[in-house]
Amino acid sequence: MIPGFGKLSMKKEIASAVAAGVGARYQREKLNLNLTIARAYAELHYLKRSIEITEDRIQLIQSLEEVARARYKAGAPMAAILQAQVELGRLEDRLSSLSHLRAPQIANLNSALNRPAEAPLPWPAELPYQALETDAADLQNKARSASPELAELGYQIEQGNHRVKLAQRERFPDFSLGVQYIDTEGGDNPLIGTVGITLPIWFGKNRAKIEAASHQKMAAQLTLENRSQTLDADLRQALFNLNDAGRKINLYRDSLIPKAEQSLEVNRQGYESGSMEFLNLIDAERMLLEFQLAFERARADHLIARAQLAQLSGINFLKIDAASNFVENE
Repeated sequence: MIPGFGKLSMKKEIASAVAAGVGARYQREKLNLNLTIARAYAELHYLKRSIEITEDRIQLIQSLEEVARARYKAGAPMAAILQAQVELGRLEDRLSSLSHLRAPQIANLNSALNRPAEAPLPWPAELPYQALETDAADLQNKARSASPELAELGYQIEQGNHRVKLAQRERFPDFSLGVQYIDTEGGDNPLIGTVGITLPIWFGKNRAKIEAASHQKMAAQLTLENRSQTLDADLRQALFNLNDAGRKINLYRDSLIPKAEQSLEVNRQGYESGSMEFLNLIDAERMLLEFQLAFERARADHLIARAQLAQLSGINFLKIDAASNFVENE
């Protein structure tokens, strides 16, 4: 069989576009998996730090309760002891909830790493922080050329172009050449050459193929235009999340946590000297706990936002290999 003019070349172009689209889809799935791992990694690290901070607060309240008992023996009211015990019970309840949360979060990360849900995982050693300097316009320009998702849609449009051309060429006839050997009793066995032609007389069927290929191409074009617009919005949101988390990291680390620690120490000294109420000391302790947890939450959100930017844009903003980190620590 000899296909009509240009049909083989169009089929080759379609196969090449399909293969390129599959490659882009593979890269997109890798980025999706990286985002899943990074999110689970960040949440597990946040859980670790939440447990550690809560344990520190429990030790602090226990020491404050000893101070309250000493003052009670010296004639101070018993209210401070009760307040310390209430706060201690609240923190122990929080610690119990956090401790039970470790198993499902480990199962979540194991699932992303293609490991059994019950497989042991150590706590993440550290949560990497890296400031990222970029603006929305520059990020959007880079994403248009680097995004595997947009590339896959582009290859679908390319497939559509070639399918339309192939459908148009289906109106051309195909040819066939052949040789037939005939076995006769006299031994004079002739060879017969054959030539054939296939006429595309089903004009309605050919028109339907052309229209179908054209509609598929148009659908891919509209999908690409729509995704380009929504991708810009998603990038802006992820970039806002990144910048907001970075701002909070600097605010809590450089300003609010040091001031809260100073406030706690001042209130502690004031209570021990009798010039401050124990309730003020509890309030200062709660404020420090809130700020420390917010700082760790911002660190986790910053890593997740970087992974989201990488997943959306195709640009490597994520400088962490969570899988190797856990393997090395086991």
